[in-house]
Amino acid sequence: MLHDPITNAGIRRNLYQYMWTVHWRLPVTALLALLGVALLNGSAARAAAQSYSVNTKNAIRYILPHTRMNNAPFQDAIQYLRDTTGANIFVNWAALEAAGVMKTSPIDMNLRYVSAEELVNLMLAQVSPQTPLISYVHDNVLTITTVAEANQRRVTRVYDIQDLIMTIPNFTNFPQFNLQSATQNTSTSVSSGSAGSATNQGNLFGGNGNAASTPSSTPATRAKAIVRLIEHTIHPSLWTSGGGQCTITYFRGQLVVSAPVYVQQLIGGR
Repeated sequence: MLHDPITNAGIRRNLYQYMWTVHWRLPVTALLALLGVALLNGSAARAAAQSYSVNTKNAIRYILPHTRMNNAPFQDAIQYLRDTTGANIFVNWAALEAAGVMKTSPIDMNLRYVSAEELVNLMLAQVSPQTPLISYVHDNVLTITTVAEANQRRVTRVYDIQDLIMTIPNFTNFPQFNLQSATQNTSTSVSSGSAGSATNQGNLFGGNGNAASTPSSTPATRAKAIVRLIEHTIHPSLWTSGGGQCTITYFRGQLVVSAPVYVQQLIGGR
């Protein structure tokens, strides 16, 4: 059988086009598929990050049913807390080692139904009975360090105390309600030859209720009392009044406090 050259050329041309299309279509399709998987994985990762976001303050309140450590290294005990609670925990090993606390310092305890926060405090007291250590949460991280190192990191915060020092008048001559007296002292008179008139001499309230005693103290005086209360009850040795470097300044209804983070949390609860 004889074949038309034109027809054969057309067949070859169509075959080449088909092969070219298949050759490039497969890699492009595979690339798009991989890109789609990457996008899905990225979305899943973001969703997972949002779902499993860590709140360290809540995490350290987790109650541990049973904690048993038999001369466990301090660093292993910290890792146990990270794995169990999911909390972000940072240990300033440089400051601790300078105070004689090593990563291998032994922890020995057997406790039931204790919060992770309390467990940290007990471990710190055990590994460093001489040098005081401290733990506090700031910016979603539980930091463990020495008290001396923490005191060097002061922050400044402003507290509005206007509601604590506002002047409230003390009314002494307040009105008194007496219904019986009012009904007994009521009299009505009607004059003849006129449309009439009535006079009511009774009064339900006694006293004018306008007198108020002068406040015994001013807002500035009450603010000074609050400052003294803080300085005398929250780590007195840290404030300038006790020989320290922390300060409290009152200015127009606000307290400006310069102190370490853990002290600020004792004042403002955050």
